[in-house]
Amino acid sequence: MISVNLSEKEIQASLKILRRIPTATGDVAQDELHKSGLTIETSAKQDTPVDTGRLRSSLHMESSEVNRSFTYSDQAGRSYSGKLSVMPKPLEVYVGTNVEYAEKIHRTGGRGGKGEGFLVKAHEAERPLLIARLRTKIKEVVRGKGRGI
Repeated sequence: MISVNLSEKEIQASLKILRRIPTATGDVAQDELHKSGLTIETSAKQDTPVDTGRLRSSLHMESSEVNRSFTYSDQAGRSYSGKLSVMPKPLEVYVGTNVEYAEKIHRTGGRGGKGEGFLVKAHEAERPLLIARLRTKIKEVVRGKGRGI
């Protein structure tokens, strides 16, 4: 049998750390989701075909913390409201557009077909990177080396 003797002070210090882990991991996860959202937004914009620039300009990220009243302009200087019709929950990030023809461009690629799947491609490229970063960061938090512990 193995026994361990811990003082009351050591037990309380350990419990204090354990209580912080859910908050710290949530904070880390939200930070990493925001990074991924911005990466997906940037990548999707690079792959979006441009005629007037409206679709590319309208792509943006929203979360429960970053829920922008998004206004954008096309190359002709016309302004549009880009607000997504979503209410993200904590630990959710949306990248998208409210442009009515976006789905057609996403499906067909637009002129020349180069933009086909622009959002899915960006998401699929970022997903394994996000998972790897989350694993690393959460291990750091659990070991007491991460933010908030």
